[in-house]
Amino acid sequence: MPTVEENERSFARMGFARVRRLAITGGLPPDQMNDAIAWTARREEEERQREIASETEVKRIARSTLIAAWIAAIASIAAIAVTCLAWLFPRT
Repeated sequence: MPTVEENERSFARMGFARVRRLAITGGLPPDQMNDAIAWTARREEEERQREIASETEVKRIARSTLIAAWIAAIASIAAIAVTCLAWLFPRT
């Protein structure tokens, strides 16, 4: 009977999708079934955590981009105001 570590090494070689499919369809030996279910659950949780981290990073970048866009818009408005004042009150 293989140990949990041996099963996990075997699962890693097979890949997540195949192990998940075998666990769902009952295609694994009974002594590996619990290890396979636990292994796939851990991998799914890790993937979920990576997705959350990625979404957080995307939101941070979007917020920074929005702030930069507002700063550029305000700078443009200020430049237009200065240009209008220079046109209305030329230096003679």
